[in-house]
Amino acid sequence: MLGFFRKKENASGLQLANLIGLQDSVMKIASKEVTFCTENDRIIDALATMLGGIRRLPVVNDAGEITGIVSSSDVLDFIGGGEKSKLFTNTGLSAVVKKIMSPNVQCLSSTDSIPVALEIFRMNGKPMHPVAENRKLSAVLSESDITHLVSKRCGVPVSAIMTRKPVYAQEDHSVFDVAKMLCRGPYRRLPVVNNGVVTGIVTPHDILAHLNRNGVLNMLSFEHGPVKAVMNKRIAVISPENDVSDAVALMKIRKASGLPVVDEDADLVGMVTKRDIINAMV
Repeated sequence: MLGFFRKKENASGLQLANLIGLQDSVMKIASKEVTFCTENDRIIDALATMLGGIRRLPVVNDAGEITGIVSSSDVLDFIGGGEKSKLFTNTGLSAVVKKIMSPNVQCLSSTDSIPVALEIFRMNGKPMHPVAENRKLSAVLSESDITHLVSKRCGVPVSAIMTRKPVYAQEDHSVFDVAKMLCRGPYRRLPVVNNGVVTGIVTPHDILAHLNRNGVLNMLSFEHGPVKAVMNKRIAVISPENDVSDAVALMKIRKASGLPVVDEDADLVGMVTKRDIINAMV
């Protein structure tokens, strides 16, 4: 058992009207320089881009139309972490991206307002949505683009929006078991603890980078060493009393999508993510 989960309590709202004009188009905050791949690119080539720092890629067909998104989680799933491993054949990571991408992507329009986009993010729970006209990719809007709107103190403490008692891994849990947890649960990251104290955090990217360094990308199921050897030990943590804007600023500096929340004894008491912040916006 890697931990336990309880749905977070109702949170105080972050007033979107105080952050940006409610009629502003998504193009005001969307990222217009987009790295993407094609359906027929090899998974191994897409992975190389991801390991370079881009965790998810829009996927286009030969006509340049958006057809899906592929992420580091999809790759980890494919090599043995989840249900997509059933698709793994002797072609391995030379298989094409289309095989593992998440299809049926909901695109935003450049004329959509930020509140409309916010509602789509809340309903779909996806970390990124392409902006397209007639399915032709023009930009992407991410959770980061939205949460970065919270640039000033808002008077809402982290404790009001965090997930309490989040799922976690122990330092001695195996890399393979943690990979399965990341692929088969609704988690993009797991804090790692030792005697209740947070000592690291692990993501699909961390595991893939570890496997790639050791030349064993096709051998995830044999990775029974402790996740302590793979996790990111340079973690940033935050207090439940900190303002949500402090969490946003720290995530931006550390290029993190979530932060462990710790008490005065450094014990894990929660997890705050960009998804939590978006869900609290009203």
